[in-house]
Amino acid sequence: MHHSIISQLAETLPPSFLRTKVPELTGGISGAAGSLANEDSRDAKAGRPNPRGLFYVRGKAAYQRDPFLLWLAEQLSDKPSRGQGGGAA
Repeated sequence: MHHSIISQLAETLPPSFLRTKVPELTGGISGAAGSLANEDSRDAKAGRPNPRGLFYVRGKAAYQRDPFLLWLAEQLSDKPSRGQGGGAA
């Protein structure tokens, strides 16, 4: 299942794209642009390389398609993460 999602995105995403366009381009499955910005900031503060292929164009954050899709594939799961529903009320 996840492979087909990533394959479809690999065919439709441009080679690079602005972070602000990620929710629109991925149908919202990657999370909000603000959440991605927070993750990028945490990576930078911790001195970790950015797994999403982050770069900047005139001060605007953008991602490279292939590293972004590798990262997204790691985020996909068949089960909800903690606190993401699925439990009894």
